[in-house]
Amino acid sequence: MQDEDKLVNADPSRTLSRREENKIEAKYKTGPKCDDVTAVSHSWVLLFDNGSESYVNKDVVVLKPYTVGTGHHVVALYLTESHRDGSETVVTADCILSIRPEKPIPLLRGGSGITAPSGEDLEIDAKASIDMNVSPGASGNLEYKWECTAESRKKYVQGGAKASGAQVEIFAGPSVTIPGSEAASGSIYTVTLWVRAAKNEEWESTTQVVRFEPGVSTIEIKCLRNCPPAAQKTNSRNHVVLLANCVKRCKNLNKDLYEWSLDVPNFDYGANTKTGTSGEVFQVNDNVLEPGREYTVTVAVKGTSSLASMKIEVHAPPKLISCAVAPPAGVALMTKFTASCQYPTGSYTFEIYSSQNGIDVILKRGVNLEELSFVLGPGSKAKVKLIDGFRFSDERELQVSVSSLLQTSASEKDLEKEILDKYFRSGTDLSIEDTVRSKHFGKALQVLNILADEMFNLQKSGKVPIDTGTRALSLGALATKITEVHKDKPDPEIAAVGTRICKNSGEKVLDYMKTKRFPDSFSEEFRNNAETLSKCSLAGVELNLEVLEPEIKAPEITTPFPLIDIETNFEDYPDYVDDQNTSKAINNVIRSRYFQSEPNLIPFQLDKSSMNLVRICYINSRKLAVPVSPKEETVFLQLNSFNLTSTLRYGFDVPKTKIESHKVTLVPSTDFAGTKSKVHIAMCTSTKNMFWYSQKKEEVHSSVAIVEFAVNDAVIGSFDEPFLLSFEVGAKARAALRTYEDASPRTPEGGLQGFEKDFERIPMHRIEVYGHQSFVVEFEDLGAGVVLEVAVLDFHKPSFEEFQTEATIVDSSNSKLYITNNKRYASWYYLAVLPKSRGTSVRYKFKVYAPSCYRWSETEAEWEFACGSTRNSTKNLVECECYRSSTLVAMLANPLVRVEKTLVEELELEAQASYIILVSVLVVFSLYCAFLAWFSANAAKEVCGHHHVSTRCLESKQKEIYFLSDVPSTYRYGYVLVVKTGNRTNAGTTSNVTVKIYGSHSASKEHVLNYPDPEKRFLQRNEEDWFFLATESHLGDIEKVELWFDYLGIGSRFCSEMELFDIQVNKYWLFEVNAWFEVLRSQQVVYTAFPVKANRFQGNKKAVAVLVLLRKLLGSFWGPHMWDLLRYQDQAVSKMKRLHVIYSIFLTTYVTGLYFYGCPKLEDADSLAYTLSYGVDVYVVFITIGCFVLTYSIHFPIVWFFRSFLIVNIVISMTLLVILGFWVPHVIGLLWLTSVITSVLVYVFVMENILRIVFNFTSNQHLRVEKIFDYVRSSIDHVEKQRAMLYQRFGNAVLRPLYGHLYKRLDPQKIKVAVELWNHHQIILLLLQEYKYWASIKAKLWEMLEDLIMITVYVVLLYLVILLDRDEMIHSSHMEVEDLVSGLHSKTELLEDVSNRKEVIDYINNTLVFSMQSLQWYGKHVARNPGMTIDNANKYLGVARMRQHRTYGVPCNAQWLGRKFCHPPYFYNAVKKNFSEAWMEDEPSNRFARMDSVWDYVSEWKAGTLSYLGTFALYPGGGYISTLGRTIQNSVLNLNYLVRNRWIDGLTRCVFLEFLLYSPCTNLFNSVRIKFEISVTGYLEQFLDVHTAKLLFVKEETTAVVWIVFAAFILVLTVITVKIAYKIYHKRALVLKDAWHLADVVIVVLSLTCLGLHVTRSKAASAFLSRLETARNNEFVNYFHLMYAESTLLSVSGILVFLATFRLWKLMRFLKIVKVVERTLLLSSKPLLSVFLYQLVFILACSFYAFARYSDRNNDFRDITDSISNLFIVSLNFKQDFDLEAVNPVFYSAFMLVMLGVYTLYIAIITISFGEAQFHYSQAEEYTMADYVKEQCRYYRELLRIKWWRFRLRGGGGGSADKNRSKVYPKPEQFRYADCVTLSSSKMEAMVLVTRCLVRNLNKARKQEVSDVDASLMKQTLVSLLKGGGDKKEVFFKSNVAGTRTRFVDDEVMVRMEKVVAELLTRDQARLEGEKRRKLYRSIVETHEEKLGELAGTLKFVYRLLSDVDVDVED
Repeated sequence: MQDEDKLVNADPSRTLSRREENKIEAKYKTGPKCDDVTAVSHSWVLLFDNGSESYVNKDVVVLKPYTVGTGHHVVALYLTESHRDGSETVVTADCILSIRPEKPIPLLRGGSGITAPSGEDLEIDAKASIDMNVSPGASGNLEYKWECTAESRKKYVQGGAKASGAQVEIFAGPSVTIPGSEAASGSIYTVTLWVRAAKNEEWESTTQVVRFEPGVSTIEIKCLRNCPPAAQKTNSRNHVVLLANCVKRCKNLNKDLYEWSLDVPNFDYGANTKTGTSGEVFQVNDNVLEPGREYTVTVAVKGTSSLASMKIEVHAPPKLISCAVAPPAGVALMTKFTASCQYPTGSYTFEIYSSQNGIDVILKRGVNLEELSFVLGPGSKAKVKLIDGFRFSDERELQVSVSSLLQTSASEKDLEKEILDKYFRSGTDLSIEDTVRSKHFGKALQVLNILADEMFNLQKSGKVPIDTGTRALSLGALATKITEVHKDKPDPEIAAVGTRICKNSGEKVLDYMKTKRFPDSFSEEFRNNAETLSKCSLAGVELNLEVLEPEIKAPEITTPFPLIDIETNFEDYPDYVDDQNTSKAINNVIRSRYFQSEPNLIPFQLDKSSMNLVRICYINSRKLAVPVSPKEETVFLQLNSFNLTSTLRYGFDVPKTKIESHKVTLVPSTDFAGTKSKVHIAMCTSTKNMFWYSQKKEEVHSSVAIVEFAVNDAVIGSFDEPFLLSFEVGAKARAALRTYEDASPRTPEGGLQGFEKDFERIPMHRIEVYGHQSFVVEFEDLGAGVVLEVAVLDFHKPSFEEFQTEATIVDSSNSKLYITNNKRYASWYYLAVLPKSRGTSVRYKFKVYAPSCYRWSETEAEWEFACGSTRNSTKNLVECECYRSSTLVAMLANPLVRVEKTLVEELELEAQASYIILVSVLVVFSLYCAFLAWFSANAAKEVCGHHHVSTRCLESKQKEIYFLSDVPSTYRYGYVLVVKTGNRTNAGTTSNVTVKIYGSHSASKEHVLNYPDPEKRFLQRNEEDWFFLATESHLGDIEKVELWFDYLGIGSRFCSEMELFDIQVNKYWLFEVNAWFEVLRSQQVVYTAFPVKANRFQGNKKAVAVLVLLRKLLGSFWGPHMWDLLRYQDQAVSKMKRLHVIYSIFLTTYVTGLYFYGCPKLEDADSLAYTLSYGVDVYVVFITIGCFVLTYSIHFPIVWFFRSFLIVNIVISMTLLVILGFWVPHVIGLLWLTSVITSVLVYVFVMENILRIVFNFTSNQHLRVEKIFDYVRSSIDHVEKQRAMLYQRFGNAVLRPLYGHLYKRLDPQKIKVAVELWNHHQIILLLLQEYKYWASIKAKLWEMLEDLIMITVYVVLLYLVILLDRDEMIHSSHMEVEDLVSGLHSKTELLEDVSNRKEVIDYINNTLVFSMQSLQWYGKHVARNPGMTIDNANKYLGVARMRQHRTYGVPCNAQWLGRKFCHPPYFYNAVKKNFSEAWMEDEPSNRFARMDSVWDYVSEWKAGTLSYLGTFALYPGGGYISTLGRTIQNSVLNLNYLVRNRWIDGLTRCVFLEFLLYSPCTNLFNSVRIKFEISVTGYLEQFLDVHTAKLLFVKEETTAVVWIVFAAFILVLTVITVKIAYKIYHKRALVLKDAWHLADVVIVVLSLTCLGLHVTRSKAASAFLSRLETARNNEFVNYFHLMYAESTLLSVSGILVFLATFRLWKLMRFLKIVKVVERTLLLSSKPLLSVFLYQLVFILACSFYAFARYSDRNNDFRDITDSISNLFIVSLNFKQDFDLEAVNPVFYSAFMLVMLGVYTLYIAIITISFGEAQFHYSQAEEYTMADYVKEQCRYYRELLRIKWWRFRLRGGGGGSADKNRSKVYPKPEQFRYADCVTLSSSKMEAMVLVTRCLVRNLNKARKQEVSDVDASLMKQTLVSLLKGGGDKKEVFFKSNVAGTRTRFVDDEVMVRMEKVVAELLTRDQARLEGEKRRKLYRSIVETHEEKLGELAGTLKFVYRLLSDVDVDVED
């Protein structure tokens, strides 16, 4: 069966088409015997011819197209009947289905005849042949057979086929080729093609005649419409479209050369075709070709023999001869009709239609007309359509009379009840619900169709699924019929639902069309459907303003006194409109009229109807384009006020397309010109505004155009090049244009010369437009002689010069200016007008309008600007350039135009002075002078140094070499040791550092490097010290160097590296140390350094490169810096020169900054700055960069090449700065100061370091070593002089005998055995432990002192910051707001008296609203909306908000309680879903209802509030939210709505009232929250929470003190943060173990959190105020995040203050009382905890007793929590309002006695513990912080005294002061010998001899006999013991180190030490004179040596002369 026909057993055989959808449905008829059947189930079995089976357990079987193969199939139905008694009966039926194969369609490319060039191969193609047995788009399975016949009887085929007679037959593929060798000129071939489908023996054929001519072009004809392959058969009622296409030899072939002809004599091409005979397209109009006739269409190329032809066979449609209907009359829905007709024999499909008001609804479709039964509606007409296999049809109307089913005589109420009972009650035969539920959708559609004829109810129609194309057509027509009822007065719900159904129907029909192989065959049917759906889409277009009118009027507010009418600065907000009936009236009318129970209504909205219209437009346009070819004209569908167009084009033809409809013209974008794809253009136009319900009520004076572009079904929404859209606008638009009138100023007679100043005063008009919105300025009523000059400029007023160059002449003939705006953003323009004729003033009128296109915004539900216009736009025609397709209209917009007058003040500039540059120069100059004086006074010391003992100063400025003071005179092998101290904190030391060098031959002695060092200069931070030492023998190659020190000095020691130079063999070794020497840092007391070898990284070159790079980089940064004037001494540039360079850099930077900011011209205009406020921008950054770059570029060559120019640069710069810097404006001075400071910092820390890195990388270590050796060799004489002086003063051993204690060290290997062995290593170990102990004590005390200072400063600043942040008026403001909200000011219902739900409403209405929004102003003055509270002290911000939480109603015992639902507690039954009005659950909401949102649940995140713990439950932050108004009238209106709809009812559990007040007088914010909590019993508990905060700082409050304190706090916090971070990084393990360190970390984190919260709160407050200013009227602005931030800030600040204050406890621990308290708490903690546990148990027991005994009479014991807390407070006697009468006196007395005993125990425990702690600390004495501070003060006082003597300025050398300072005097003898021990010399001698005897006796290996030596020893011992003591005494001093034995030191040792120290520190005049004498003697000796040399030379000369004389002696 085709589609919805039903299969019965009477006709068991059917032949069906495979390419159609077939539906098989069981027809189940019941009789009288079937009354006991309760249910019926279906089971289908399909047996296919290939033996497979399929089972379907449904009542309907649907066979989709092409899913069942051809052949015979068996369909069996097993129907199971279920009876009341439980038995079942099976009924069977079957039928045979025959699926017939479809005939293929053979097609040859080119048509029925073509011409081809001779001598060339020609391929004849049949690939376009169609296999009708496969689905569209699938590959066919065809067989091909060819026959080729030539007129000359010769046979030519390719492939070597054999000839047989006059023709050749071959079975081949879809193409065949005629070779060029057989294509002779004039040859004619007839090619015949046979095609058949597989398994089918019938062939379908077609022929093509080919003619070969020399030089012709091969052209072909393609059918685009209404012929194969576009259509299966040609329909005479439709037009035919053909296309000529060139295949070969197409060069220079113009499309205009094609000429068409039709083989019809005297054919009128002008009237019967649209294209005529020329062109590539040939279109024959509708109804021109005759059915049943064959035509030949020929196209030829003019002037050539090229031609092609195609045969068109016009199909003859079937004819219905006559039709009848039985019965001829009946009742709607009750009578089943059948039709019978006479028609030709054949296979047809029949369709039954119901027609009414021009709308056809399909009722039935099938292949057997007699079996199609149908029902009709009252007064409707029926018709039958006959359709053959090619979709050709004929129809006839059936004559039938149908009466209404309803009783027309009944009343309206009875009619409503009858419709309800018949169609909407379940269980009836006509029940739509039961029909749909049983899947009989066809029947349901028929019932709905008839019901639509009787009434317009659409509630159930949405349930019918649109699962087939036929059903989609029917449902669309049905919905159209329903919507037509309300076409003139649209019903919002019906329009929305009806258009939605039509939209869904249209989408289904469109998909259905795309599945058709020949959509052209359905074009008429689909066009009718498009027309029907278009009518349906217009359901909501007509105006119906009644549905938008409010029903309830606003309440009238009365006042005791009349309103004042004086001008006041009050608020003005529009009143609310109670629009409850807007969304409710329609639902109530429909519900009350047609339903007795509450239905589940579908939400209908007007905007949904309009958006459905837009979508239906797109769908219908695509539907019309499916059968259309790209070469056809635009398809139009006209429906009075609504037109629909559909255009299909190839991309390259789109720009040439022009579409016009309803005075709208569309020219597509040129973006499509580059594509060959098909482009679909949809445009619907309407003369009526379908968005008439817009809230803004914009008037639309043009047609509405809906435009869409699509490429291959993909919508193109935006374009690079615009499309043009032109609208004709109506007269109302022109009448709505505003006219502006103004007068031009009078110009001078002689011209505009001298008019510059007056031009600035003329008024100008500012015109504001959107981006891309061009506009027109049109002048009106200009007289004949009036000529104006008009200038229009964007963003700025035209200057006089710009007006002269840009002005345009405007007169009566040229009165319009079009201003093009190409900017993408909103812009404004200034309009300036002057008369052309001078000396006159002209009044003029003008209009400003912007011809623009606006698009409909679905999200905002309003028209918004979309497209700007072109210059072709006028007041009658608007042409827009649009870049996005949408729903568009044209408007003559009135841009905002306002007059701006320029007020020119006659101001005189005054020169202003700024001292910023001058002060900066003076500061730098003062520092320069101070350093200059310092360096001048110490110039000699800078060259020669202070600490070496020398007879003269070195002339060189090289580093000094110090000869070590413990090198014996016999050591002759010299070495230079260079020690570099690192640039680390505390890297220098005053401890004694000892070094020992090991070589390959021997090792050196131990040498102390920095002893003696009275001025603490050696081995200091970032210093390099050179020492000269000598060894007894040559060491050879150095293998290692050992370092250690004694830890006795101040500071640690960090050695970075050492260098050793062997001056004997000129060798060099480098030692990388990078190690700390600190007693607390590690156990390392000896460090061994090995020389760096060049080959240590030979295996890894990358590692060498990386390490060398890192080392050089670190050396560059940590090395000496040129700006380090205090410590670093450069060999190339002295300190003095570096000072000049630095000063020059400062001055040059100042000058360059002044140059970039603009040098003053010494005029009054210098006081004008380019900016009025200080702020860093890009310009300032660029100037900063330019300053340091230019300064660096100038000074780099000066420093290294042209140092003589420094003084010149300094002089010039100083002169310019002093003269010009005084006249720089103050703001520019601040910016200049910012730039130069930043530039100098960048120069110092970036540019200088870059230069150092470059020098470090480019320097050569070998060259450096050579220079050092040269310097050492040149300094040998100086070293020798030091050496000679030391030996002369201290002997050959110099000071080495005195350093013995410094040479001792503890080897790491001996630490393990040191405990067991009692030797000097044990003593050193103990000393080391003692050093560590004292060092740790001192480190802890120093750390404690630092913490004391830092934390104290921090806490003080923290208190100041918090105090400055608080306000003294907070409490007063808080109490004022509490009185206001409580009702004391309004004197109405008090908050504390509210006890039930009704009183809550009364309180809000009478107290809260009146107090917040009182009209009573001061005294008897009553104002309209003053915006102030009743106390005239606060202003409410935004509106108040009400928020409630609800519960579900649960079933309860109705007999016992008398009601069905109970009110449960909130905790178990909280409601969090959305409702409709009045808490209805089954009705939807309407978004146009203003108060509709109060019934929706708002989440906690969206509401912006946190959860709240109440008395009865925990309430989340969300809820159901409503707001009061901004004015009292709006608040009352909203409150009336809530009361009327019972917003607060019995299920309400908690109501919150929340709003924000602001006090302008105190600058305080008050957040108010009123809570009404309702229990299940109705008990109400109210609570008022007012939170007062200071969220903003006004300018008067932010004084300099505030900023200074705040900055100081941040600075201290930064220091503490850095310090703690440093501790964590270096001592992370110790930090984690110390609770105080963790407390510091927490304090820093909390401080940073407070700062972040403070900044966040300030920003949030500013954002809140901005949001409040821009918010819509009567809108609630969320402020809770401000209060949460404030509360969090206060909480964190409180914790921070507590921790910071408590942190001072640690710092006070050096006080004994603090330690006593700590130990007291420690001792008493356990007993106190035990007693507290006993107390807690007792209170718990009493609490439970009190709760059980007194909870009903005493509010203090209403629950367990209150009982515990109240009893605890009572025990402390803190609760003064405790009700003693409500409790038993015995219970109270016993409880208080026990508590008194407990607290007595507390006191006793603490007292005992305090006594023990006092006793503990009274026995101990320790090294305290006071001792440490005294020690440090003594040390630094002495150090400062030494430094002061060293650096202070002295007028001359020497003096008494120097002498007194340089002398060292011993202590007086009474002090010196106070603790000494004296022995006589004889006793000392006896002790020595006795000791020798003891040593002799301890020798076990000695001989028994007494030797002479032993006898002598015995004699001497006896003599010394018996001899008496003499007068000579020996003096000794005791040396007792803790843990060691007592040692004695001889006084002679002390005397020698005294001499050494005196010699080292004494520089008396005699010594200086001795040095002078030695210098004089040396000069005399040198003079004598020179004279003796001259005499020796003379004597030698005489000797040579004499030697040449020969003396002969004669005998």
